[in-house]
Amino acid sequence: MLNRIKKLSRWQLFMFVFFLVIFLIGIFTVKDYGLSDDERIERNHSLVIHYYLRSVLEGKFNADGLPIEDINKSNLEKLIEKENVERRIFKYEYKYYGVAMHIPLTLIEQIFDYDLDVQIIYYIRHFFTFLIFFTSLIYFYKLLKKYILKNEKLAFVATLFLLLSPRIYGDAFYNIKDLVFMSLVIINLYYSFKYLENANNKNLVLLCFISALTINCRIIGGFVIFLTLIFKMAKISKNKLDMIKTCLKLFLLTYIFYILVTPTSWNNPIKFPIESINFFFNFIDPNSHKLQKCFYFGSWISSESLPWHYLPVWIFITTPLIYIVFSLIGFFKEIISNIKNKFKNIDQEWLFCNIILVVMLLFVIIFRPILYTGWRHFYFIYPIIIINAILGLKWLLNITNKYNKVIIVIVLINLIYITSWMIKNHPYQYEYFNLVTKDYSVENFDTNYWNVSNNDALKYIADHTKTRVRVYLKIKVNYKLLNKNDRSKIKLVKSVKDADYIIDNDKYGNKKYQEKYEEITFKEIDGYRLYTIYKK
Repeated sequence: MLNRIKKLSRWQLFMFVFFLVIFLIGIFTVKDYGLSDDERIERNHSLVIHYYLRSVLEGKFNADGLPIEDINKSNLEKLIEKENVERRIFKYEYKYYGVAMHIPLTLIEQIFDYDLDVQIIYYIRHFFTFLIFFTSLIYFYKLLKKYILKNEKLAFVATLFLLLSPRIYGDAFYNIKDLVFMSLVIINLYYSFKYLENANNKNLVLLCFISALTINCRIIGGFVIFLTLIFKMAKISKNKLDMIKTCLKLFLLTYIFYILVTPTSWNNPIKFPIESINFFFNFIDPNSHKLQKCFYFGSWISSESLPWHYLPVWIFITTPLIYIVFSLIGFFKEIISNIKNKFKNIDQEWLFCNIILVVMLLFVIIFRPILYTGWRHFYFIYPIIIINAILGLKWLLNITNKYNKVIIVIVLINLIYITSWMIKNHPYQYEYFNLVTKDYSVENFDTNYWNVSNNDALKYIADHTKTRVRVYLKIKVNYKLLNKNDRSKIKLVKSVKDADYIIDNDKYGNKKYQEKYEEITFKEIDGYRLYTIYKK
């Protein structure tokens, strides 16, 4: 290992240190982040799939989807029963959520005979989510360095832009769905370009496997492999036999891998993907069986009635403004340049990425799929926005030689501001609104929709009490992230009247509590509250 490091160039050594520092920061801060309800749901789902797999492999599975084993014999069965999860896989309402990436985490629980403390389990999941994001940063750098920017320094700046995107970074520890999917899309893009460059068997298998994982994570991920197929067919369009062979290889191998990593499809591998598409296109929360509500421009709107501009507006208000400006410059500069050249010698990799960006934006604008709590479901297009931003920055530097230093200084000032904001508001980076829009946005858009800040509120109460107290809060999942001693100090109650403490998530405090309860403390960010603690 040391010999390899010694052989690195100065730039390679710099990048090695850069990624090492990011990794170490992630390790030392992973415990700072609260727990999202999606993590609880995904863990339960992965346990059900794990349970199903074990039963199938042991030959202990009935045709109705219920394992034969007695509920009292296995720690896994006791855990499933404790979490109150439907054990019959074919009746499980979350069966369309792929958990191929989470199975390693259930295997860790199996190693410890499903007896790990719940806090440790979720800390492991936090680290795992961050590890996937960290891996995608490396792939993002490689993707840009080799295929799109073909410049290691600009690829580094792009990676820095992606890292210093507060909402993305904040979610990178607990958003086990959207950030994992974004990370897989980045890796998928890298192997797509690698395959298009050299369609050998190794690259084919790698591409199809990562594509299967991407589709398993979210069905819309299939668009990347579909686009890869289109681009490959365009290259060999003169040979119809090769086109047929390529199409069959890509489709069949990806499909086989997808079925293998999606056990819930085994019962009906043809019908299941179609059902998944229908489920997510017409999403209704399986918990409440109701459509979600979105707070948008000061009004509560049903997630099925969102206006066409919902996604563009959320991207605009939650992305650093300099990234938006550079991205628009980069995108339209490439469009204008290609029109002037009559689309000759068009950059294939740039075209590939921006087809994804434009198609997905148009898809949301035209078809209005179910969205809620911001634009996190479409975070996977964000890396492409960053790619265009770097192209915009590169173009500006090329045409303004006299003012290059000014542009660089502006970029540095913005990066320093974003970094300082992220440090100051750690671990609440997910609440970021850009400097221009934040005063309006905090009043008129969803804030603190994860309620992961309740983790700190519960810790505060546990730290300031010696006896067992009763606590009321609406989103209770962060109780699981307390250690055993702190959990023993707190009893969660279902009614305010039974509570000694209330944790409230109203952004300006709740007047109805202020008459009968004493305000103990609160956490504020950019002029609004994440939580307020009241004591009887």
